[in-house]
Amino acid sequence: MKISELMTDDLILLEAEATSKEAIIKEMATLLEDAGKITEIDGFIEAINERESLGSTGVGYGVAIPHAKTKYVKTPALAFARSKKGIEYESLDGEKA
Repeated sequence: MKISELMTDDLILLEAEATSKEAIIKEMATLLEDAGKITEIDGFIEAINERESLGSTGVGYGVAIPHAKTKYVKTPALAFARSKKGIEYESLDGEKA
């Protein structure tokens, strides 16, 4: 499967409004819900938060890759969001994502 099949234009947010880790997860989950990629936003967000509780997915260099394996995914997809100011994400390098 090609990345272009997983990440379509409707899953790209170049001007994220979120200012916190919780808010950006919700904003990105909403993209997935609106695109019909997940079946239930609350359950999906709960699964993401459970995964985050095991260790931050803030990998460093301004990047975080929140993810989870959950029954709420209808179709595999990748969502992308960019925050110009950055978001405190408990990243491995201590920098904002």
